[in-house]
Amino acid sequence: MISVDELRQCAGDLSVYKAFQDSFEVLIEEQLRKLTGAPGEWVVMPLHEREPQGFYLVSADLEGQRRGREVLDAFLGPTTAALASTRLGKLQSIDLQLVAAGARHLTYVHRVAEQQKLVDRVRTAVSTVVSNDARPRPTLVPHLHRLRDFRLALLQHNAAEASAALADLRLSGQLSAENLRFLTVELHGRLGRWSELRQLPYFRDLLKARRPRAINELLLEMIWQVDISAVGADRSLTEIAAEADLISQFGTVIGAVDVPGGALGRKVAVIAAATAGDERRLARILEATTLDERQDLERLLARHKATQPSASPDANLHELLAGGQFSNVIHTYLKNPEPGTSIAAVHAVLDSNDTEHAAAVLTEVERFRAAGRLPALTRRTKQDLDSLRGLIESTCSDWGAWLRRVAVGPWPDAERVLRASHHDWPELTTLTAAEAERAAEDLLDAATVTNQERVVAALDLLCLAAARATASPHLAQFCELVLDVLASQQNVSGPVRHAYLDLLGNILKSGPSPERYANAVQGAGKLWAKIAAPSVVDWAIDLVDLLMDTSAPERGALISVVSAVLGQIRDFPAERLSLRQRTEIDHLAEHAGLPTTSAPVPISGADTIWSNLAAREIGIYTLQAGAVGHFRERLQRMQVPKTVTVTGNSDKVATPTLRALVARADYMIVDTWHAAHAATDAIDEVLPRDQQLLPQGRGVSGYIRVLEDALSRQVMSSRGHPETS
Repeated sequence: MISVDELRQCAGDLSVYKAFQDSFEVLIEEQLRKLTGAPGEWVVMPLHEREPQGFYLVSADLEGQRRGREVLDAFLGPTTAALASTRLGKLQSIDLQLVAAGARHLTYVHRVAEQQKLVDRVRTAVSTVVSNDARPRPTLVPHLHRLRDFRLALLQHNAAEASAALADLRLSGQLSAENLRFLTVELHGRLGRWSELRQLPYFRDLLKARRPRAINELLLEMIWQVDISAVGADRSLTEIAAEADLISQFGTVIGAVDVPGGALGRKVAVIAAATAGDERRLARILEATTLDERQDLERLLARHKATQPSASPDANLHELLAGGQFSNVIHTYLKNPEPGTSIAAVHAVLDSNDTEHAAAVLTEVERFRAAGRLPALTRRTKQDLDSLRGLIESTCSDWGAWLRRVAVGPWPDAERVLRASHHDWPELTTLTAAEAERAAEDLLDAATVTNQERVVAALDLLCLAAARATASPHLAQFCELVLDVLASQQNVSGPVRHAYLDLLGNILKSGPSPERYANAVQGAGKLWAKIAAPSVVDWAIDLVDLLMDTSAPERGALISVVSAVLGQIRDFPAERLSLRQRTEIDHLAEHAGLPTTSAPVPISGADTIWSNLAAREIGIYTLQAGAVGHFRERLQRMQVPKTVTVTGNSDKVATPTLRALVARADYMIVDTWHAAHAATDAIDEVLPRDQQLLPQGRGVSGYIRVLEDALSRQVMSSRGHPETS
């Protein structure tokens, strides 16, 4: 919230403006009188003590920047002034005063026209705004909200929320049938439902379409899980390729990703490259692996019986294209460009989304076209050339390039490009201090002016990128801006809340200063106050679980927020909370040193599911210290049968003890948030992924909740009701 008195002091002595003194005094007072402390407020004022001197747009949040810039853009125009985001620092004393006044964001109004014209335009803009009742309005259409929720639900392994979001997207009428098919593939693939993916009625049509890289990566993993695993592990690679029909059926998928990003995808690509005699691709794949994976792939290659390759690198380009050897098509064409094979090279670039060689191929094609040597272009060919130009224009090599592009102007493909490419980008932590500062400014411009809808639609990826950068001090401003974008959203859905917890958790674990810790924790409390309701109590429990599980350099802020959250939950009618929720609230309150509830609450019919744990064993695989003990304690508080057994395991590799636990446990909880890949791979070999219990949250409350869901599904199934995801 902006402090009116302190902000007035930031304006300094207005007499330095001489002839403009009276105008500026009226300008500032008009705005300050209208401030109420509500989100989205902004003030434009002269700051002569700041370099560069001039007008600045000042606000406490990003929504204020967005609204203010929208107004100034409309009234000033490019011939009067240019707006440039700037950062509040510690080198200028005025910046410290602005921070003390509650300002967090600045935009410099760079004068282009004469001073009098700028002053007149600013006064007109301010007078118009303060005389009207400006109300917030929605900035996103519903389908973009649900698309964002769909992505974030998949990140949290929340099948029910992802399915509901996809159903809403179908009803919205905003997405094409092809895009809905891709989202369905993503739903099944991200949840490990490989058989369902393979049995989609339009699966064969899907193989003929041009697909995004993310979809191709999922299809590659499906090929290994469904088609190759059915052949048998003792067969030669040639026999596997023949029986799984890799080339004729899946050649375009396997060739679409030269070096797959996933380990199983790389295995599929190695089998295809070996049987095709493509030594160059084999070398590229092996070069991209770790030592352990390379040894695994070499053991796989040892089962290959060398035969005459089906297509040599110098074969006819059209044959290579038909076999899905897109990389060979591109390299052969660039080595010896010919007019007759130019269109084949264009198709290979588009089908493989090869941004590295796209410009070189287009250069050769345009050279032949200018010389009149290309065959007559069909409508489809012209569309492909336009698509190739679009691919080149939208290519981004890293986060910095994407943020620069999204900040420049409207970019409808911003989210698509980010989702298709970010897997191959270096982490944000590789940015220098200057590049990180530029990235933060670009994000601010994009989120407030140029591409707000696209930035919000990609919030899941921005949160993930920021979460991995919280330990880097020079990226603190970027992380804070991502939090600001989240805080400014009117529709804070379930998946968005969970993404917020991921980012918040990493901030708290990065060793923040007491001030930053307090700001982060208080921000969490404000978000809870905005959404508080019985339907989101589970999220509040996850929040408190997270806060209690991390060190607190500002203990007072922690207890204040935890007390407020738990206190508001206890104000809800007791019958609206389950036995599990009431138990967890008391457990968290006790560990925080707060009073616990003494009055017993009758157990409802839904709470009786815990009696089904009699004589059962619950296995928990996690690397989170103390998690198994906290799980036992909460379970005992719910008075479950004493014959239930809880067995934890934290092995980092596949051990006989871990395999035995997975094989005998009645319920196997696998904490994929805190796990070792070698161990989870071993679990997958013993127990299919869809039979494992995968917590949606990172805390112990997630273990209890996923077990509760499993017990509920069993009860429904025993009563003749179909199980739901």
